[in-house]
Amino acid sequence: MFKKILVPVELSQLDKKILQFTLGLKSIGVEQVILIHVIDDRGMSQPFPPDVVRKLFPLLEERAEFLRKDGFKCKYFLKEGVPHEKILEASEKTRVSMIVSGSRGKRLIDEVLHGSTSEIVGRKSSVPVLLIRYHILDPLSESEIQNLGKNIFRKIFHPTDFSDCSKRALKFIKSLKPNGETELVVVHVVEEEEAKAEEKRKEIRQSEAILNGMKGELEKLNFRKVKTKVLSGSILDELLKFAAKVNPSSIVIGSHGKGITQEILVGSVSQDVIRMAKQPVIIIH
Repeated sequence: MFKKILVPVELSQLDKKILQFTLGLKSIGVEQVILIHVIDDRGMSQPFPPDVVRKLFPLLEERAEFLRKDGFKCKYFLKEGVPHEKILEASEKTRVSMIVSGSRGKRLIDEVLHGSTSEIVGRKSSVPVLLIRYHILDPLSESEIQNLGKNIFRKIFHPTDFSDCSKRALKFIKSLKPNGETELVVVHVVEEEEAKAEEKRKEIRQSEAILNGMKGELEKLNFRKVKTKVLSGSILDELLKFAAKVNPSSIVIGSHGKGITQEILVGSVSQDVIRMAKQPVIIIH
């Protein structure tokens, strides 16, 4: 399912971490890795000097060779342009099954002004995007980082609001064809509002009924364990708190694909989870 993936690289020291993580993804069937580095030419009146560009190829070759030594097929692209546009173009052209990207975790104001390449890719990609914050990897050893990739589907945490994008995320989870080793935790949060207590209890009962139906269907798919939970309160706070409690290996979440400005105006729990989660996040939209 994930034989060929695309991995954007910065050509900085951070690449070593995301490449170590990529090594672990061999356990989910990854055989070929396509690396891409994009020279951001926004604001440039002229192309980058050819001699500067040529110096980048040996750095890409070095990273490709690191993966080849572990048995991966690997090739790379060097592009000039708007980073997220070139990454998405490469994804479509090479027909990868997933994009795997490290993320610096910009502050919200930086994302409003300049955009976060990894999150824009996550919102617009036609294939799943696996995002992992570099600060998650920072304290880990090389073997621990590799194990994080190796066990990416060991225990999946799936927040759902029963919307179409959540349904697409659940469809992705089902497509993983669990082998009896994967645990799944599906959570819905009833938002805290000034509603009457009886109305709130009714919504909780209805949500529990929906999740119970989902659980019965999911238990037929050879998951080792399926747990469902309805929480009540602030959606973001409850999701992050419960995720910390169950300690999943990844979070699979649906995203509606709105731009960052729209999300500030209308709110986006999925984007907040992506920014604040302490686990790798797989975005489906």
